[in-house]
Amino acid sequence: MIKYAIQSEGEDKVAIAIIGDDMTEMTQHYWGFWNYGATSGKDLIWSNDVVKPYLGYFWTDKKRLKSSIELAAFYTICNEHDNDLSIFKGKRGGVQSLVMELAEDKMRELKPMRFLHMRTGFHAYSMGKIVAENLSAKMGGDVAEEVVRGLGNLSGKIILDPTNRISRDADDGFADHAVDTSNGELIQAIVPDAYVVKAFNTLNYRTMIDPGGPVTIPLAGNNADAKATVAELVSGMGLEPLDVGPIRASHVLEGMLEIWINARSTGAPYDYHFRR
Repeated sequence: MIKYAIQSEGEDKVAIAIIGDDMTEMTQHYWGFWNYGATSGKDLIWSNDVVKPYLGYFWTDKKRLKSSIELAAFYTICNEHDNDLSIFKGKRGGVQSLVMELAEDKMRELKPMRFLHMRTGFHAYSMGKIVAENLSAKMGGDVAEEVVRGLGNLSGKIILDPTNRISRDADDGFADHAVDTSNGELIQAIVPDAYVVKAFNTLNYRTMIDPGGPVTIPLAGNNADAKATVAELVSGMGLEPLDVGPIRASHVLEGMLEIWINARSTGAPYDYHFRR
């Protein structure tokens, strides 16, 4: 079953999320929006294409979205009546009244949800002294090094790294860790004068939005002050930060995501909470 969500960004810009268990079906729904003019994007942007339910989204504006939904409603009515709209002649409001009613029903299917926590469109966000990577699941953690090299001088910045180097190439379909070290360590080696903090890599966006109970966010990094800054961000989201040591612990944290994915693949999903 496909579900939709909407997130406003400013006065006019909106992101539309398509959520479901079948990526092919979700993509078809995206092209439905595209065909009626809701977006001119080249493809659905995948925020999560690793574990179900998947989430893809696209950007549009409120006027364009409304017009596209009204157009889709009009063609739906045409199809239902074999393009014979003469039955609406003489009726109050005519076919337009039914179009608006159907469009309003469709708009109500777009449930408000905060599925993006920062403005998107760039590889990273600079938030004062924190730089946060923005790598879609479709791009994968294997481009993290390339992205960081393109960010210019990061000396003295905190780099928040939520990425994982995961491979799905095994014959049994289970996830494996794809490198001997970790993305956190690789990134720190590229920018030795920055403060890399591995965080938010052991859960998905749905748990960030609605934890449903206590959830631990392990933090790995070489700089205590940087980890304390990220810990404040974690606590502000209603989650529980836990300092687990230097950046070399990132290898363990990325392994935690590996078994988290595998458990979900076997029908036994869970989230991490470390009792203290």
